[in-house]
Amino acid sequence: SFKPGSEPDGYNGIKWATKLSTLQMMKHTRTDPTHGGIEFYVREGDTFKLENGKHKPVQYGFWREQFYVALVNAKGLEEFNALKEAVFKKFGQGSKPFLNREEYLWVGKNVVMALNYYENLKFGEYYIKSEVMAKKMAQK
Repeated sequence: SFKPGSEPDGYNGIKWATKLSTLQMMKHTRTDPTHGGIEFYVREGDTFKLENGKHKPVQYGFWREQFYVALVNAKGLEEFNALKEAVFKKFGQGSKPFLNREEYLWVGKNVVMALNYYENLKFGEYYIKSEVMAKKMAQK
């Protein structure tokens, strides 16, 4: 469901499964305890530009030192709509599995991407992850 030729092999120049130790200017921000621990980092200067001109930090998730997921958060509906517009422009509209929810999904050969807005939290998120890495994680 990606628009033709737009399925990425990584994010912002970091290919899936890249070892964290090979990257520079990565600053640890948090640990997600799922799958034995996914370590999240931000890289100095890396942002996602929303369609309203705002820049949001990109969080990079590593599992066992290998790049697995990129994540961008949006606060409020206005920011989410600007995020959605930027994602749609780059990757196409994806599929919308639920009519009553702001949720979009893209499934490619090697990548799963999602865009969600949680009305009750006034919070949106966009993530893109490696399915090859996800399969490895499921086996451990």
